[in-house]
Amino acid sequence: MIYSKREGIDPRDWLKQANFPSNWKELDLQQWIADRLRSQGYNLKEGVWMNLPGGGRGQADIVLYDNNKPWQVLEIKKLINREGVLLGTNQARAYTEVLGATEQ
Repeated sequence: MIYSKREGIDPRDWLKQANFPSNWKELDLQQWIADRLRSQGYNLKEGVWMNLPGGGRGQADIVLYDNNKPWQVLEIKKLINREGVLLGTNQARAYTEVLGATEQ
């Protein structure tokens, strides 16, 4: 499902086309993305826990691997708003650093 910038798609229509349940959660989106990546041959793990600098633990939603080494960290957010973008970006940066991944 790729749409031109001009054409666009209503998110509700996309959710229907992707067969999401009406009460979908962030985890549904994470699994959908992971399934699509796996179908394209990517090696990945979901829900990767790690110890964070300064204490505490964090969980990366999806980590892609290249030659069995962390390559990319994906943080999935249900809502795209300023807070979600900032939170996701900060999480991905922290997890990328801890895991030694090359991209976020």
